[in-house]
Amino acid sequence: MQNADAQTSTMNDARPTKITFQYGDDDEAIEETATGSSNLDEDSSMCEPADDDKTSADYYFDSYSHFGIHEVECSQMAVMAKEIVEANGYSNVITVLKGKIEEIDLPVPQVDIIISEWMGYFLLYENMLNTVLYARDKWLVNNGIVLPDNASLYLTAIEDAEYKEDKIECKKQSIMEPLVDTVDQNQIVTNCQLLKTMDISKMTSGDASFTAPFKLVAERPRSRSTHWKQTVLYLEEVLTICEGESISGSMTVAQNKKNPRDVDITLKYSLNGQRCVISRTQHYKMR
Repeated sequence: MQNADAQTSTMNDARPTKITFQYGDDDEAIEETATGSSNLDEDSSMCEPADDDKTSADYYFDSYSHFGIHEVECSQMAVMAKEIVEANGYSNVITVLKGKIEEIDLPVPQVDIIISEWMGYFLLYENMLNTVLYARDKWLVNNGIVLPDNASLYLTAIEDAEYKEDKIECKKQSIMEPLVDTVDQNQIVTNCQLLKTMDISKMTSGDASFTAPFKLVAERPRSRSTHWKQTVLYLEEVLTICEGESISGSMTVAQNKKNPRDVDITLKYSLNGQRCVISRTQHYKMR
């Protein structure tokens, strides 16, 4: 079984007065918060003649010069970020704050937009989503914008016996450990089923834990790789499925109780086909 990772959408037509950025990496949460207030009427620079020596980057930052950007970074990268800001002459626009988003005090009471790249493998691995929701609930104005505004998790089935033999049987990798890799679309043997869509502007932290039913019908759909690759959940048994037959079941996804950045996955599936009849439950741990 293979789970295609996050598909996210963003809104590009909103004109912000305050902006919040947030990122996460393997070791530490990296968060950025950008806020400010619009002052278009008083910004006389908007009426000045164009400078032929300016680059596209100059025009980009000039267009946002009436905003105050506050970058929050919890690692030592904050020092380098501050140096980069100063070297490019944007200290009057960008302020770098060092600390975790849950612990810092912003110099403004609210923000208009939160921008976050919180997504991980299997969408929810190394769960940074709770940090985004914390920032949203604490600082986002009413009718504010969170970008990406939604994220979806999909499930499909693949044929991968040779790779499984190499990774699992030969190299003794635990079958409970999902494999993150790019799956060739020619390996896909069923439809792609939507398991979960999350509205980041409205959801609660508990919504990231869920159980969703699925029905995968044997066919030859088309798919594409994503930046986050795909997460492969190998089955203990090899399933033989004929065209038109279906694999039914459910997937349960939950944060690990000891480490909320890890993900526990339970897959229940059954197949009642011409060449294979099976019903199983398997457990996986993304660590």
